[in-house]
Amino acid sequence: MIDGKPILQGDGGFSEPTRFQVIDLIRHPSGEWEKQFNVFLRQALESDQHPLMRNYVNMGEDYKKFLSFCLLVDRQQQNRIVMFTGLHCPPHYPQTTARAFTRHYLDPAYRMSRGGVWLLGSRWILPYMVEVAREAKLESVFWSMENPTRRKKLAQLIKAQNRIGQGLWTFELLEDLYNTCPPIKGSGLVNSSACCWQSIAFCPLAFGARLELPTLSVSQWFDQFS
Repeated sequence: MIDGKPILQGDGGFSEPTRFQVIDLIRHPSGEWEKQFNVFLRQALESDQHPLMRNYVNMGEDYKKFLSFCLLVDRQQQNRIVMFTGLHCPPHYPQTTARAFTRHYLDPAYRMSRGGVWLLGSRWILPYMVEVAREAKLESVFWSMENPTRRKKLAQLIKAQNRIGQGLWTFELLEDLYNTCPPIKGSGLVNSSACCWQSIAFCPLAFGARLELPTLSVSQWFDQFS
């Protein structure tokens, strides 16, 4: 915050072509940026009271398993790290796809009222991640959102992302929910917790690409969990 106000308001300059820089700690390792990331992560864990912060406790090591792990740096704020997020293909996913915006975190001062935590990453990091996926010969990229009551919001974000992409990609909202969680340890069974069934923004990069993960219809989710 500056004088108690968010740094970005409305568009807030988030589309200025020279304002932000993407740093990929996987494809372009840097000891200095890794050090700065760990400082940023520690400060976030200490100050941000969001209930999902528990997901980031081990990110200082976990990010090294990703295909790409990006920092977004604000050049107008003394190269301040404002976001981190990953492109990930864990072993339980088909090895022809990767999930973007994995362990996505945005500095609270940059969370715009319109678009929340997503539009800044969509403008700056998503194009980079789609290109990384293409270079890796993947057939698709997707990202997901918990709770099917938020599907209308997801559809709006997908429209905004496709405008940003200007034909370089096309994301679509898949009809069913997909299970993005690892199988239950020991049994290999599908983890059927409510939060594991997520709405999917899917971008095919090859003809006929599909997301081969367990599915559940939206109506079935509401029957089981509402």
